[in-house]
This record gives sequence, C-alpha cells and structure tokens, in this order.
Amino acid sequence: MACRVRPEAITKKADKLFTSGNYAEAELNYKKALQKDSNYGEAHYGLALTELQLLKTHEAYDSMSRAADLLPNRPDVKIRLADFALALYLPDPKHPANLYNQLNQLSGDLLAKDPNSFDGLRIKGHLATAENKTADAADFFRKANRVKPNQPEIVLSLSQALFKLKLDGEAEKTAWDLINNKSTFPQIYDLLYKHYLFTGRLADAEKIMRAKVANNPKTARYLTQLAGHFYAFGKRTDMEATLQVIKDHSKEFPDAHILVGDFYTDIGQLDQARREFEQGAKDDPKQAQLFQKRITNLLMVQGQKDAALQEVDKMVAADPKSASLKSVKAGLLLNSGEREKIDAAVQELTEVVKNKPDDPIARYNLGRALMAQGNLALSTGQFEESIKLRPSLIPPRFHLADIGIETRRFDQSLRYANDILALQPNDPEARLRRAMSEQGLDRLKEAREDLNNLIKEQPKFVDAQLQLGFLDIREKRLREATELFQKLYQPGDKDVRPLQALVQALELGGQSDKAIKLLSDELKSAPDSVAIRLDLAATAAKAEKLDLAIDQYQQLASSNPKAAVLQFYLGELYDKKGEKDRALASLQKAVQLDPKDTTIAMRLSSVLDQAGRKEEAIAVYRKLLKLQPDNPMALNNLAFLMADSGNNLEEALKLAEQAKRKMPQQPVVDDTIGWIYLKKGMPQSAMQVFGTLTRQQPANSTYHYHYGLSLLKHGDKQKGEIELRLALASHPSKVEEQQIRQFIASAH
Repeated sequence: MACRVRPEAITKKADKLFTSGNYAEAELNYKKALQKDSNYGEAHYGLALTELQLLKTHEAYDSMSRAADLLPNRPDVKIRLADFALALYLPDPKHPANLYNQLNQLSGDLLAKDPNSFDGLRIKGHLATAENKTADAADFFRKANRVKPNQPEIVLSLSQALFKLKLDGEAEKTAWDLINNKSTFPQIYDLLYKHYLFTGRLADAEKIMRAKVANNPKTARYLTQLAGHFYAFGKRTDMEATLQVIKDHSKEFPDAHILVGDFYTDIGQLDQARREFEQGAKDDPKQAQLFQKRITNLLMVQGQKDAALQEVDKMVAADPKSASLKSVKAGLLLNSGEREKIDAAVQELTEVVKNKPDDPIARYNLGRALMAQGNLALSTGQFEESIKLRPSLIPPRFHLADIGIETRRFDQSLRYANDILALQPNDPEARLRRAMSEQGLDRLKEAREDLNNLIKEQPKFVDAQLQLGFLDIREKRLREATELFQKLYQPGDKDVRPLQALVQALELGGQSDKAIKLLSDELKSAPDSVAIRLDLAATAAKAEKLDLAIDQYQQLASSNPKAAVLQFYLGELYDKKGEKDRALASLQKAVQLDPKDTTIAMRLSSVLDQAGRKEEAIAVYRKLLKLQPDNPMALNNLAFLMADSGNNLEEALKLAEQAKRKMPQQPVVDDTIGWIYLKKGMPQSAMQVFGTLTRQQPANSTYHYHYGLSLLKHGDKQKGEIELRLALASHPSKVEEQQIRQFIASAH
C-alpha cells in the first residue's frame, strides 16, 4: 500500500517554491496540503503570503485570518494579519467595523500577553488616529517609541500627532532624534520641511533639506529637491551650484544629465533642458536614444508635434527593430487625435505586439490606440492581456473601468475600480469610478455616500462634485443640481465641464433661452473655444433655433474643414428646415470626408430617397458595402431601397436574408423581407410577416401601413382599410401619411 503524503510534507515543498519565487506552484501546493487537512494553520499562513505576492488581496486576507485562528500561539501570524487589516482599514474612509473589531482584538491579545508589546501599542495608536483621538494616539506612539526607539514609521506617526496637538517642540525633537541617527527615511524630512515652510522658518526648511541630502548621499533626487527649494525662493546661484554637484559626480550619478534636464523641464526652462539632453548624448553616445526621447518629449510640450514625430522617425530609421521606439512613435501618432494617425498607431503597435506578445506595456498601448479608434471590444482584450502579463499594472484597469461605464456594463467598471483600490487604496480617481458604477447599478445611496466622502476629503475635486450634481439630476433634485453647477461654474474658466453641466440642468428645467444666453456670453470672451461653440450649436438645435445652430456649425466647419461630423450636423439641420439641396450637399461632403462612417452614409441615402433620387441612394449603400461588406444595416437598407424601386428583387431578397442572419431579432429586417415579398407579388407571404410585426409593435405606423397594403393586394379591402387607418392613428411621417390616404381613397 502506498504511503500517504502528509500535509506537513506538501507544505514544506510549497515553502521551498515560495522562497524560490515560484508563487503559482507554491499556491497550488498549499491548496493541496489544505485538501489533506483543511485545518492545517501553516498551510493557510503560507497560502496567505503567496496570495499577497500574486496580488490576490481579498483571498490573502481570508487565508491570513484563518491562519491566525488556527495558530493562536503565533504572535508573528497575528502581527502579519494586523498589518494586513491596517492596510485595508486606514485608507478606507468608511473604516469598516469588522476590521476595527479585528484590529482591536489583535492588539488587545498582544498587550494582554505583554503590556509593552511594540506591535500592540502601534496598532492601538493607528486605531486612535483613525478615530481622531489624537491625544490617545500620541500616548500609544510615545510608549511604542520607548519600547523600540527611532522606528521610522512610529516616529513619523508620533510627530504628526504631536504637531496636530500643537506640541511643536516635542514633535521637532522626536523627528530630529531620528534624523540625527542618520536616518534614510524620507517622509520624516518632508514632514519637518512642510512644517518649517508653513511656519515661515525658511532657514530651518533649508537646513532640513540639506540634512536629507547629507544623510542620503547616494540619492541624487534629493539634490534636485534642494535645487527646487532654492528655485522656489529665488536663490538662482544656489540652485545652479546644487545642480552642478550632480553633474560633477557623474560616476556616482550616471543619470546626471537626465536628472538635471528633467529638473529644467519641470520648472519650464525648456531650452536649458534641451542643452542638458544634447550634452548628455555627446558625453554618453550609448545612451543617445534615451536623450533623444527626452528631446522629443520637449518638442511635444512646446507643441511641436510634427518636429517631434520627425525626431522619432530618425531614431526608428537608425534602429528599425526597436519595439520601444515604435511604441514612442505610436504614442505620438495617437496623441495627435487625427484619425489617419491613430490608424497608423494601431498598425505600428500591432506589429510590436506581434513581435513581442509577452510585452504588457506594448499590449496596453495597443489597447489605448484601439480605444481611440473606437474599437472597444478589441481594446478590452488588449488591456485584459496586459494585466495577465503584469498583474500590478494600474492604467489598463482605469481604461477597462471607463469602457465599462461607456458601454453601461457597470458591473465590469465596478470590479475594475475595486481592483485598483485594492492595489492603490483611497485613489480618488478609482473612488470616483466606483461611485459612477454604483450609480449605473442603481445603488444610488452608496454612490451618494461615496461621493460625499470623496468631496469631504478632497473639496477641490471637480469631477466628484460634477458627478454628485448628475446624481441629483438622476434623483430629480434639479434645483440642488443647478445650484451645485452654478457654484462650480466660473466665467472664463478653461475647464468648460461645469458650464456644460449647468447648461444641461437649465435645459432640463425648461430654461433653454437662459442656457443659450449663458453660452453666447461665454463665447464672447472665448471666441476660439470649439467646445463652447459646439454646445451652443447643439443647445440651439434642441431649442428649434435652427438658424443660430446652423451659423455656429458653419463657423466651426470653416475652421475645421476636414471634420465630417460638422457637415453631418449641418445636413441634419438643413433637412429639418426643408432645404433639401443644402442638406444633400452637406451630407455628400461628410461622406467624402469619412466614407467609412455608417451613420453619415445612411442619412445621406435616406435624404436622397426622400428627394426621389433612389438610384443615387442605392449607389451610396453599394459604396459603403465595398468598404464594410458585412454591415447588417447597410445590407438591410440597400435591400429595402432596391425593393422599393422595383428592381433586382432577387438580389434584394438575398441581401435582406444576409442581414437577417446577422440581426435575427431586428423587426426592421423582417419589414424589409415582407416588403420584398409584396413587391414580388407574394402578398400572402407578406401578410404573415407584417401581421406578426403589428402584433409585436402595435404602435408602429409603418408596420400597419405595410400590412394594410399586403391585405389590399390580397383582395381583402375591408381589413386592409382598417390597417391603413390604424397606421394613420399611429402618427406616421408626412410622406407616409400622404401615401396612406391615397391608398385608402383607392380602396373605395
């Protein structure tokens, strides 16, 4: 009989795998051990540590909690669990009661065993801080500091509490005790620096910054921080001298020219920055490409996009196999916002991913490019793949959350927002997306609570306040929303979102004239603002002020002659005014500018059809289908037009059946097939189709009209007239109404 493998042996194997960094295999083995004995605490503990490495935060917390229950005499396990719970508890503004109770219990256990337990005291201190019991927190941290003096995180927490209690002298002494021990802990220097600046003690602020540099001689970044201090207070000579120290020690600081160049970039001295990068390329030719990238970024900052692209093209020509350079080029193309360049970026990045399929950044960038192209399904796949390749990546999760919100898949956006918060607790942008997702899922109470907490912590976070206003609109609290948007709106502000939100609220409140005046006044002070002019045009169009809307779109079109969408809007407005020739001219121009846009092509074809120019309308769809052979709506609409003209009915039926296979549940396709049957002299087949459609959608005038015609063709004049009169009662278009009345008259 085979020897039974014990869970202890499997756990030891898992421990070795964990130590070697093979976390996936370690996880499998810890789980195998738990299959043997689900109460084996060591396996739960090892599994928790492994899940932490794999960024499975929630699973790790559950495993650690179980390990602590099963290993009650292991203080190290309790301490690890406490650290984990603190990491979840402190950043969460809600401070969950279950985590508080757990931390309180763990710290109580540690102090019961040892009243001077360092970990017990520090946990109590953090809990008191979260409860705003600053004096209690300071007492706990003092005791912890006496047990283990000069532990950086405890000194920082104690100093922060003391400053809050206005015990500045004790706070400074506590912090300086740590610094005088040659501490490399940067936050303690930063705390004192901010304190000295706030209290106007500039000499002490400089002293603490110099101490940070002296105690961290190998960290060049602190030298640039000191240089930044000198720059902020007008000490140009000291600033230059500090930067020169970095350059004079290029052996210790091999990135000296990068650091100094970046410093000049940050303070807006771009010419000086470029000189540093150019000198760096001369001093270190092997790193020339790195410096060239920095120069390219400078050109982008200066708005010289074409020059930046030319520089990248030179680098690509010198190193055509460089995936990183192709990614940089694609990024420049993507940032242009031009459709052709975005398409080129997709091609560049597709090639990069093909050659380096395991590169998470390349896949992320391809996802961005596809998203800019409007291809959300493919971009989602690339973002998800980038996360699989590097689970710690945050940016693709933001994009996935945004895609979820845009496509109204709020369960997806909520999941990714929570994933970000597990990796970056309290991230305001992630919290905002969580609230937006909750609103989309009709969890309005939670959304309002999250937004209020976020605004309380960050009162200048405009995005959160705007979302709160939109939530007010959702809950029909229009007055509150309008008041909030009015507070956010500042005339002349470059951020036009508060203005746009206020206009929306005014429109909903029936105050379109006020909204138009607001936009018109704003446009006077910012006549070159495309966003404001677009909003004025759209608002005027909705208010039936067609001449004003047309005037605004015409001005936009003259400044943006390649914008197909502007010609499309003009075509729609001219058609609404009854100016068919102008409508057709604008729509034809829009199709020329963007022949792949299905919406524009369909609208042009519709207006041509209304004008009696059916052959031209058919030609538009044929061109569109050459570009997009499988476009179901184009197939359907072409089939209907062909049937309506009475030509090529067999081809029309094939096209309609092809559309039906792609859109099996769309009534509009069934209507087309029924119409073809009617034109082919098959009224009985047409009656079956239209009869079903009228039962499914009894308020649709077109379906009653077509059903009535099929009944008349079949010889049932009485039922046919009834259906035609039902069509009239269902508010048909003017064209349909005229045709229906003619058929009713002919029935008599």
